[in-house]
Parts: sequence; C-alpha cells; structure tokens
Amino acid sequence: MTVESCVTAFCLGAMSQQSVLASHSIFSLGDECRAMYFIVAGETAYFHGVSTKPITSSQHGNTMVTAHSWVCEYVLLVAWEHQGLMTTLGMPCELALLGATAFQDVLLQWPDV
Repeated sequence: MTVESCVTAFCLGAMSQQSVLASHSIFSLGDECRAMYFIVAGETAYFHGVSTKPITSSQHGNTMVTAHSWVCEYVLLVAWEHQGLMTTLGMPCELALLGATAFQDVLLQWPDV
C-alpha cells in the first residue's frame, strides 16, 4: 500500500466538516474531545478553564483562533477532555475535523507510514 492510499484513507475516512453559526459553542469545558479542529474560515475565541461564555471578553482572558489554525491535536495521541470553551464570535465559522478514532484506525492499516 502506498503513502497516497494512506492519505486518501485519512481524507475519506477520518475527515469531516462542520459549519458553526455565529455566537455558538464548538466545545465546552469537560466535554470529551473526539477530533482535532482546523479553522478553515472565520474566527473563534477560546476561554481556558471556562464553561460558559463570559458576557465580555474582559471578564476572562481569551485566545483568538483564526483561519488556518488548529486546536486539540493532543486527541490524536491520547484520550483528551476539553479544558475550556471554544465559541464562534459575530460571524459563522467553517471547520474541518480530523476524527481521533478514525485517525488511529487508519494508522493501524499503514504502520510503516
């Protein structure tokens, strides 16, 4: 089996997309993490250690996560629980997700890659 077959298996079997409306949560503190997230378009705010969105950003420091960034890569290697809240802001956001279980299943099929 070729490297190209492995990449195709990742794209077809482990990747998915998610559209998130403005001002909606992507994940919350304590939720089981099941995927690595790639921000394709839009921007999100991440609030570490917070379970509900603060009324204003000044109430709790946040980290902006913008297009062409990723989060939650640890889930590809270990069981992971979200450590904060990620939410969209005033505009919708497009995400690509790499499912952790499917990622690990593909790697088992190509141990030499």
